[in-house]
Amino acid sequence: MLLLELIKPLDSFRFTYTGQVRTFHAFADLSEIKTSFEQVELKRKFLPGLFTIEFGEKRFRERLESPEAMALRVRKQMAADASIRN
Repeated sequence: MLLLELIKPLDSFRFTYTGQVRTFHAFADLSEIKTSFEQVELKRKFLPGLFTIEFGEKRFRERLESPEAMALRVRKQMAADASIRN
């Protein structure tokens, strides 16, 4: 919800909901809003800067994936896995 900007942080532990308010009576009703969560606009793929990771005596420099890019990648992988099983 934070990535979709449906909530805004008030402080470290509190958020306010800015999306449209709806009332549902069963979990099956949540399918109505599923499409709004599937269309996350990718704002950035990687975090700014390079990060050095030390593994034993070796050092690796790489860019770290942003949370929204990771969520999109995981969602695509889950869809691919589901299509293989079917």
